[in-house]
Amino acid sequence: MKSHIYVIVTLGACAYRQGSEPIAVGENELGVTAIHVEQFDSNGDRIFELRGVDAADNELALVHVRTGAIEDLTHFTSRDTKLGSEIILSTAGGESKRWVTEETRFIEFLPEGAAMKVFVALPEVRAAFGQANVRAGSVTASVDEAAYAFEPYSYDCPSYYLLDQNRQSIYGQTDQCCYNTTYGGYTYFVLPNTYQTSLRFQGPPCTDPNGNYGCQGDQCYYGPNGFARAYLADNPYYVKVRTGYDGATWLCNRYYDFDGPEFGTVFGTADHNAQCDGSPKSYPTPWSY
Repeated sequence: MKSHIYVIVTLGACAYRQGSEPIAVGENELGVTAIHVEQFDSNGDRIFELRGVDAADNELALVHVRTGAIEDLTHFTSRDTKLGSEIILSTAGGESKRWVTEETRFIEFLPEGAAMKVFVALPEVRAAFGQANVRAGSVTASVDEAAYAFEPYSYDCPSYYLLDQNRQSIYGQTDQCCYNTTYGGYTYFVLPNTYQTSLRFQGPPCTDPNGNYGCQGDQCYYGPNGFARAYLADNPYYVKVRTGYDGATWLCNRYYDFDGPEFGTVFGTADHNAQCDGSPKSYPTPWSY
């Protein structure tokens, strides 16, 4: 069974360097005996890397985040900038996945897969992530009772959770849009024409990563409609967003198959020009996708 690890990372001051000593971890069902954590600068980029290994030093899980100039970022975003982050995630027996985002401070991931939930919950892993301001999921949960429940924790996206214009559609079209209440709430959908998937975590509108008010404009982590900057990934045309059980809970995730879609098309209604706290309206904003 393939597993993937999606976690939240914020890169701060370097606490670990290349060649750091392995950190032993307690007994666990994954067989991870130690973690290696590195933070360093390379050619102007900031690197964060955490590896979980077994007793023979075989890699069982990897989280690699690079923040700096992402050459293909404009392929994914609405704004003309290369400054962002690239996230590469892999586990033993699973395929590697790559996400890109304009976010450079907090990097959110979804800890998908029962094994990966165990990994990120290990006290030693949590402590290592804490050195880099790491958090799994969003700052708070938000369940929209008015939305249609597809599974116990999944809903068709409410239109007001989505922008009324995006990079692929002046009408705000998103395909196969799933909203999930797990990990603080997130939307997961496919952009028309490009088949790119977008993952956005939910929090209080116009707040910092901890849900505190008082931020201004682009400095806010969660945007005016209550979602953080998007994480985007390329896919083949037959990508599907489905609700799947990973052994612990139901999550929205992407799958590759030729069966019909589970979730429908939604046209967003949230103002795509909106900014935070009195900043002039403009497009694209940091929360555009």
